[in-house]
Amino acid sequence: MKALRMFLSSVVFSVSLFASAGTPAQTETYFFKISKSLRGIPPTMEEREAFAQAVQAGTTEAFLAQKTQEYFADNKFTFKLKQKVDELLKLRQQTEFDKAPNQTGTAYDLLVSDIIQKNSSWDQLLLAKSYRYMTLPPGDFPSFSYDQDAFFMIPSQGDTSYPSFEEYFSPEKTPKVIEHSVTFTPDDQRVAGIVTTPRFFGRYVNTALNKNRRRAAAVFRVFLCDSMAPSVPAADNQGEKQDFDTIFPGHSSYAEEDIRRNTLADVHGQLMDCKACHYKLDPLGQVFGFSAATLSPMAAPGALAFKGQDGRDVSIPLRGLGDMAQALTQQPEYLKCQVRHFWRWYIGKDVPVSRHKEQELVRKFEDLGRKPHDFISYLVSLPEFKERPLALTEDQLLARRAVSIMKNCNDCHQSQDKDPDMRNWDLTDLPYSQDPDERKDAIRLLRKNLDIDHDGAGKKMPPKDSLWKLSQDDFNILRDWLNHGAPDFEGKPQVPPKGTP
Repeated sequence: MKALRMFLSSVVFSVSLFASAGTPAQTETYFFKISKSLRGIPPTMEEREAFAQAVQAGTTEAFLAQKTQEYFADNKFTFKLKQKVDELLKLRQQTEFDKAPNQTGTAYDLLVSDIIQKNSSWDQLLLAKSYRYMTLPPGDFPSFSYDQDAFFMIPSQGDTSYPSFEEYFSPEKTPKVIEHSVTFTPDDQRVAGIVTTPRFFGRYVNTALNKNRRRAAAVFRVFLCDSMAPSVPAADNQGEKQDFDTIFPGHSSYAEEDIRRNTLADVHGQLMDCKACHYKLDPLGQVFGFSAATLSPMAAPGALAFKGQDGRDVSIPLRGLGDMAQALTQQPEYLKCQVRHFWRWYIGKDVPVSRHKEQELVRKFEDLGRKPHDFISYLVSLPEFKERPLALTEDQLLARRAVSIMKNCNDCHQSQDKDPDMRNWDLTDLPYSQDPDERKDAIRLLRKNLDIDHDGAGKKMPPKDSLWKLSQDDFNILRDWLNHGAPDFEGKPQVPPKGTP
């Protein structure tokens, strides 16, 4: 009965969202868009016929609400949303999971899928304290041993060849998969979230010089939307040698062991162009300290430190990974970041979000318990999802292109700038102010720092020692945008275009 009541309440909630679907033709387009967005495929012929019958009967809204709930229960929805999480973490997608999503998979695969299927709080990606994993039985198939702290099924020693996935799960010979589960106590600093899985550890490999900074950078990027552009290039097949050559140019005579044993190792992260990120990376990297290729049973203390978007200084001591997960989910930047991910996935990365709209989305995300099904239902009810996009004007395109470039400016100013006015100024939030004089002053400041009137010859931004460089193409876009009066997302100039009397 409880499950039935929950289902009926969700249907009633969804019906209210679809109450303004529009004309039959618009509603049909909307139905196709829901199916494509949630499952990745258009409605079936049977669904189209049922939709036509619902239109004739005047029950379109109830039909759309019911189909949306059905799509949420579809494995295709689970797999499609999981793929988005894979891409967010820059993990290689496992297509086998699409073939048998409930039969096998690493703890990472099963955790993400369980959160999606059960409509659990999105925070469980970080906070989960229990996980399950699956192994194959011994016999005709390779035997598996399990490292409890690894959250993974690992081939036992001596197995050198394995049947293909199709052979594992062929209709003629399907093994009985054995499911296991592990739960950490609330006071255990270990968590079963995605950042403690071998998929995560294997993607962001630690090195003696890196000291878990790659993992910390990924946490900042995925959960706080801090781009964390690295000053050290990503490791290639040369591994630590590339890190070493980048950090200590001209010192090729030093071996890695020499660096580890003397004070030169302290140089890493102490150069001026590194400090902007290392004050954040180093303390968070320490929380992963005892975890190399697998999750350590020992907690490592560290801190969550960064400058908030509202100018506040965040410095939270952490006893271990459990504290890190809790602290992250309590930050307003975390909420804004996760809302942006969902907006990009279901509305579109090219559809701008004003600061006011973002605040509205965050409130809704909170009101809905941070649950993916409910928040996605809300997103697909918005006009931004329903309306067929119109061709953008030149000024609207300029505004979107300019904002995509100035996001790089935001990443620096909002986290590092000592001027509170600059930290609080979101260069991507158009229009800049309701006050015409404030808008004029803001755009005059941009023109001056980019030296637009002299074609950038004496530009001050970005600084010469900045890790991010403004390309000539990017400068040309910003120059054209400013000369057109810095139009907002609607194409309306914020100030008179250049040459206007």
